[in-house]
Order: sequence, then C-alpha cells, then structure tokens
Amino acid sequence: MPLAPVPSIPEIRTHKAGPRSGLRRLAEADDAFEAPYWAQYWGGGLALARHVLDHPDIVADRTVIDLGCGSGLVAIAAAKAGARSVTAIDTDPYAITATELNAAANNVAIATTCADILSGDPPATDIILAGDLFYESDLAERVTAFFDRCQPRISKSSSATRGAHRSHASALS
Repeated sequence: MPLAPVPSIPEIRTHKAGPRSGLRRLAEADDAFEAPYWAQYWGGGLALARHVLDHPDIVADRTVIDLGCGSGLVAIAAAKAGARSVTAIDTDPYAITATELNAAANNVAIATTCADILSGDPPATDIILAGDLFYESDLAERVTAFFDRCQPRISKSSSATRGAHRSHASALS
C-alpha cells in the first residue's frame, strides 16, 4: 500500500488502501479477513490525532494506550507528541500489522497488542485514547462499560492534569 500524508495531519504519513494497493488479493487469500476498517481514515481518529499533536501536554511524558488503534494514527500522534510510551491495541491482526508498518514509516516506537481488552481489568496506563469505537451500539456499550471501570484508576494517575483534559475535551465538543 502506498505511503501518503494524512489529511489535515501532514506530519504523519500512513499506508493507504486504494484500487491498486493489493488489499483485495489479501482478502481473497485469507478466509478470516474482515472488513479493513484500518485501511481508511475515520473522522474521530483524524480529529483526535490532530488534537493530540496540537496539545502535546495531554500525553507528554505519560503512558498512553490507543484503544481500537486501526492504522495506528492516534498512537503515532501520541508518540510524536512526547508520550513516554505508547501501546496500540486492536482485535484485528491486520490492524496491528498496519500500525507497526505506519509506526516504522514515521520513526516512532509503539508497542502493539492484538487482543480484546474490553472485558478485562483496566490496564495500567495514564491515558486511554479512543478515536472511533462508537459506530456500533453493542461495541459502544462495551467500550462505555470498560471506560467506567477505568475511570478510578486513570483519574488517580492523572489527577494533576484532569482540569486541562476537561478543557481540551470541551473544545472538541
């Protein structure tokens, strides 16, 4: 897949699916291949990545998880904005591969995990970023329940910056 600057985020380049990218051949060769949502730009991810880059204090020197990472756009933005460490998590192994390729293309270090963590215990992290996980009602309910369980742990680890996060979040509303 060709490497191209991301719309509205020219400082990040990602591999982009297109008519000649070979994605169809991959889908035909793997019966487990699902819709390649990770191969397209999604509005929430674009907005969140731009916001993180414009407000690096949100992630600077913090541990960050990009939940439902897709192509890794938000994780890459967090790494470029100065996060201490970034872990990109998705349930699709092809999304993980895309994230790893895109991280390498942008010269950032990102750990990846291919797993569904929504039912488990909240992870040890300072911040969880999620760009586009509310497009389906069942998934939205699971993500909301997960974030509810994460709230106490994350609130304790980032209490000094909660006010700043609220002002940034309201700016996105």
